[in-house]
Amino acid sequence: MLYETDRDRDNEKIAMEILKKVTGCDYERLPKTHRVDIVQIDKSGTISAWIEYKRRTHFVNQYPSMMVSTTKLTEGVMLSRMTGIPFYLVVGFESPESEEEPELYRIEVGIKTIQDSHIAMGGRTDRGDPSDRGPVCYIDIPAFERIY
Repeated sequence: MLYETDRDRDNEKIAMEILKKVTGCDYERLPKTHRVDIVQIDKSGTISAWIEYKRRTHFVNQYPSMMVSTTKLTEGVMLSRMTGIPFYLVVGFESPESEEEPELYRIEVGIKTIQDSHIAMGGRTDRGDPSDRGPVCYIDIPAFERIY
């Protein structure tokens, strides 16, 4: 959130458009004060999923796992457990067919997802900000399902 750019917001809009096309549900971006990025809204207007969205600038099989902040995942899982609404990590990877539309993959995240991941210190180092590093989960790519 601290370093969120216009491009990040554009990537989220593209992902929400694709998700709407795939699921028929509506999607709304949450304010920065919320712990997840997006909500899925069903036909009755009810929130039916919490979504953390990540956009990656590489192809899905370029690395064996997907790195994501442990804090982001635990906050989403806590929200899911408290509300009974599922929490998904949705990841947009580069597509060989389209430069604008990513390939979308998702995983429903629960406690077991976090526990089964490899947890280590990780994060960005290119900005020189020590707060960019912290505990991260490495989730195996085969655990994700392609949705678009």
